[in-house]
Parts: sequence; structure tokens; C-alpha cells
Amino acid sequence: MLDPEGAVLQRFPGGADREVAWRTVVTPMGAIVILHQRATSGRVSTGDNGYAGGANGDAGVPCNGGIVRPMLSVLRVEGPPSRSLSLAPNALSIDLAVLPDGKALVAMPGNWGRAGTSGWLEFPTGLIEGDRCVQRTPPSEAMSMLGQVVAAAALPDGGALVQTRAPAALVFTSDLASIPLGGSAEADTGHRMFHTNPEGSMTCASCHPEGNDDGHTWNFSDVGPRRTPMLRGGLPGTEPFHWSGDLRDFGHLVDAVLTRRLPGALAAGPSLARAAPSRRLRAHAARPLRRLRRR
Repeated sequence: MLDPEGAVLQRFPGGADREVAWRTVVTPMGAIVILHQRATSGRVSTGDNGYAGGANGDAGVPCNGGIVRPMLSVLRVEGPPSRSLSLAPNALSIDLAVLPDGKALVAMPGNWGRAGTSGWLEFPTGLIEGDRCVQRTPPSEAMSMLGQVVAAAALPDGGALVQTRAPAALVFTSDLASIPLGGSAEADTGHRMFHTNPEGSMTCASCHPEGNDDGHTWNFSDVGPRRTPMLRGGLPGTEPFHWSGDLRDFGHLVDAVLTRRLPGALAAGPSLARAAPSRRLRAHAARPLRRLRRR
């Protein structure tokens, strides 16, 4: 933690090599809340369900939801020790707002279309502890009809709202009243497939946030250390794929990663395993989720 002049105020130990931080917010009480991800440092299998099933060495990790877990951490310069909370088995979580009463509101676009999950969670930051996890909140029927939640914001009066896409709207979390933002609500299979997983807590964007890479070097059981490859800039013309160039085209890449190692992702659009529709996934791998602009 740095002060405004860049001097180190405090160093916090981490349980992973690299982490992706999505949002940092200061609470009314002066604590710092960070929505981030934590990647495993254990050995990862490239076999069936290898990415979704966690890794060797993760047996003691609470709420193990795969090789990447969404996390919420509270950092303090003084007072109680810093704490972290696993948001698994919820999926990709990318935005955070802290309400005036200290509650945290987390937008979880990765839960879209996943049975028994909500597009956002709201809970007191005081409940964040390292030895517990957040339970998935079953959505109401009205919540299930909403679009993909991509952003969260606190309101001056103590309320909160989230932004959705497909359809685009602002939704008040208290009563689900919405303000349409206009535009068409066309189905985008490639975008949905990249950012959601109807049957699991891992998504493509978990390791490739906004089409980039998470900077993590994985310890694979059969090929050794490999760094997450970047997808920004597109994949066409860069064949063969993967670290060793052993996947000759996009169809083989989809089969190896989405069919075997990350099962469930194809449930959002199984036709993408075929050559022609797969162009849509390639086009959207480098297109980030649109977020609510802050002034």
C-alpha cells in the first residue's frame, strides 16, 4: 500500500504469484476494499475438467471454484488485520461499489444464465473473513429476467444500482425498477461464451481479462510452467495455437480448452465449436465488457 507520494505504507503477503484487480474502493470508515482474482500456485492438470476442478495444493482453500477464484479483500493501514474472502463458486466478478452503510455490492457477469445464481451480491464488508465464503443467492423470478450485470454503483441516498447489457439498462437493486438505455438487444453468442459459464465458475475471461492475460505462470502437470497467452489483437492468422503449437486450428483449440479442460462454457453456445460460427468468439475475445462510467 502506497501513500500519495508513492512511499510504501504496508506490504501484504499474497498466496498467489499474480492477481488481477478489477476495482478498488475506499469505504466510509477508511478501509480499502479490492475486488480481485487469485490464481492457484498448485499443479494444474491439462486433462478433463483440469481448469475447473482446481489444482493440487488447493485442498485447503475455502470455496475452491477452479484454478482462478474471484476474491474480495479489505486492507487497513491501522486497526484490525487485513482479510480476504473467496467469492467462489460464483463466476467472473468485475465491478464493486461500497454503499454509505459499508455494504459491498459486487457485479458478477459470469453468473449470467447460470442456474441458482444472481447477477450481483450485496453484503456487509465487516463479514469478510479468510475462512468463509459467500453463498450463492438464488435469484428471484424478476432478477432472472434481467440482462447480464456488468457494473455496480452506489447512490448518495444509500441505494445502489447495477448496469446490465442485453438489454442495456440501469436497475435499482432495492426494487428492480429499471431505466432502459435504448439500443437493440441482439444475442451475441461469442461475447456470452467468453464471459460466462452456465455450468461452472471458470470463464475464458477469468484468465484473459478484457482479452488480455492475467500475467500468471501456471505449473502444468505434463508440460511444466506456461504463462497465460494474450488474446488481444485477434487469433486469425496466428495458427497453430497454444504454447507448443500443437493445436492446428481454432476448432482444435475450442475442443482442447472449452470441451475438455473447461467444461460448461460451450453450454452458452455449442455451435461455436464449428468453424464458421467460431469467428464470433475470436472477434469478441478482445472486446471487453462495457462498464458504467464514473464521473
